[in-house]
Amino acid sequence: MRTSRIVIADDDPRVRRLLEHALHAPEFEVHAFATGAAALEALPDIRPHCVVSDMLMPDMDGEGLLRSLRAIPGLEDVPFLVVSAIRSEARIESVLGAGATAFLLKPFPVKELVGRIRSLVDHGDENEGETASEEADAEPSEPTENEPALAALLDQPADPASVPRRTELRTGSSSNGFGRFTKVEQSGRSFIVLTEIENAPQFTVTTTITEKGLGRRKIESSLLHPLTRQEDRDTVRRQVDLQHENALDLLSRLVLDGASRRIVWSDQSRSVSPSLLAWAMSALAQVAEAEAGEDEVKRALRRTLERGALREEDLRVFEVTDRGRVVVAMGQDESLPVRAIAAVASWGLTFAAEVLELDEEAARGRIRQATRSRGRELERLGFYDRVSHVAAS
Repeated sequence: MRTSRIVIADDDPRVRRLLEHALHAPEFEVHAFATGAAALEALPDIRPHCVVSDMLMPDMDGEGLLRSLRAIPGLEDVPFLVVSAIRSEARIESVLGAGATAFLLKPFPVKELVGRIRSLVDHGDENEGETASEEADAEPSEPTENEPALAALLDQPADPASVPRRTELRTGSSSNGFGRFTKVEQSGRSFIVLTEIENAPQFTVTTTITEKGLGRRKIESSLLHPLTRQEDRDTVRRQVDLQHENALDLLSRLVLDGASRRIVWSDQSRSVSPSLLAWAMSALAQVAEAEAGEDEVKRALRRTLERGALREEDLRVFEVTDRGRVVVAMGQDESLPVRAIAAVASWGLTFAAEVLELDEEAARGRIRQATRSRGRELERLGFYDRVSHVAAS
């Protein structure tokens, strides 16, 4: 029997211990690392048959590790499984779009993960882009007796309705060498999202969303000239990826719109604390002062807040102080609906664009840089996802 080399990247030592025990010799040779950066450094020497990674880790997140792995010669097609408690559809779709083989939500059945790894190391990446859901037939070893609490935490079935199931059915078949064809199963419905390229007489990207052969949406974008140079291939890939991922995000919203009101209202009734959102805007303002000055920052904050509050009433709970900082107004409720995260993300992008004269990509980077000291909290809240989504929409 061939011994399969498995790399595990997870900053939780309990998870590493559990997976090291479940993936035991002689079938598996496990190399476990606490950070993505440490795993990346060892990958060229290990030459793994499969990589299992968490999303949120110090130094380098799971998606960063995946993109770096794909750039290592000879490791471009190594199966990459993401195991994470993140339930943000945007983050899940982003890492799958970057080339992850599967995404498995924590808590998860350990035997499901082991079975999926067995399948991938035996058969390659034939299930590329699929979110893991089938239960494996093979039974792994049970956890050691001194780890029952961790086993109880992880070895539970994930909620199958919590994320859409995506399968990449075809890639690389367009006339320019790259296209996307994704099957999405969500809320008991099945859709096909197809993105194709035409390059004559001009470069055009067309995305269609169909359900049972019936068209639901068609999205088309084009340039005024064809892209024919070899160096244009990266531009083609970026445009196709961007439009395809935006279509997948649109599809999630379409399915939500078709849900019952009880479900929609239940989702909107969830709340977030406004204090962290106020802190994020204050941190961005403090960074901006070094370039624009305190007076201009204060004016821009108030100007963009006033405009934003006309569209998003949730912004009315915030005030700008005389020192150019954002606070929660006296007497306001202690919580906001989840939709307020997107409202503040939009406010931050507008503010950064106006006061620092940045384009959308640079504004996103400045927001993340300014708020990095509490970045993990904002990541869990989904704030950065909203920033990316607002900028792309």
